[in-house]
Amino acid sequence: MTLVRISDYPTGESWRLLEVTNPKTKSIQKVLAKIAVSSGDLPGVKIELFSIGATITSTPIGSFGARLHTPANDETRVYQITGGKMRLERDWQGLHLGTWCQNLAVAWVLSQPAGGVASIKLAPVDAIKGDDDNAKDDKEKRERRNAFYSRYGIEFAWATHEIEGHSLPMSTRQLIQQAAPLNIKELSMVDAIHGLQLDVEGLARDIAALESKNSSLRDERQRLRRMIRSLWLGCTALVIGVLVLAAALYGRSSGTPAAGMPDQEEAATLASIIVRPVVAPVSP
Repeated sequence: MTLVRISDYPTGESWRLLEVTNPKTKSIQKVLAKIAVSSGDLPGVKIELFSIGATITSTPIGSFGARLHTPANDETRVYQITGGKMRLERDWQGLHLGTWCQNLAVAWVLSQPAGGVASIKLAPVDAIKGDDDNAKDDKEKRERRNAFYSRYGIEFAWATHEIEGHSLPMSTRQLIQQAAPLNIKELSMVDAIHGLQLDVEGLARDIAALESKNSSLRDERQRLRRMIRSLWLGCTALVIGVLVLAAALYGRSSGTPAAGMPDQEEAATLASIIVRPVVAPVSP
């Protein structure tokens, strides 16, 4: 089981590229993760996710985090583990990105001096499917929400069973770390840039191959055009030759050549000249 190591994320801002494989379609999407680890009297970690579009701009798709909820000099330290919006945009739900972020938040809390976990309140509205949720109904929305917290060892006192309630008091040492999602591959920005460079080089090779193929196709098209033109001229000459021979033969059978038409000998000579392009070699 691979666990998050908060030591991999230095104090300050760092970026990661996440290659996310859709469990259903197996398609791969890329997400930028900004991780801000702060220190001081109220230290914390903030994780922001951005989709990568076709332009140079990126779109925020969710945020998570954790922080010290009470001043560091308090005897009783309390940590909030539900920072940020704690949700993802509809198109990015169900890809375990929320788990990836919360794993990092929990790992940060466990790296700090022990303390309590601030109470988490779950409201009825959080259990109702909205237009921005990809759950199929309220039941699935509620089960997803509750399972998200329970996997980290958080238990709830329910005012309305599994719909509305608040978390029971617990120590940070009771939090359970989760394995990194198998469908998410994390890359440092150096590795990401190197990967993009390889992609660009591969595309350049593909373009060169297509241009070479296009040049060959252009030459072949020109050769076919010359062949078609030669065949067209040959067919035209053949038709004319047949008509001349037919007229000459008709004149011979009737005993009187048609007016203006050559006799048999002249027709044969004329036909051999006209039909000659048919058997002429085709230019390459």
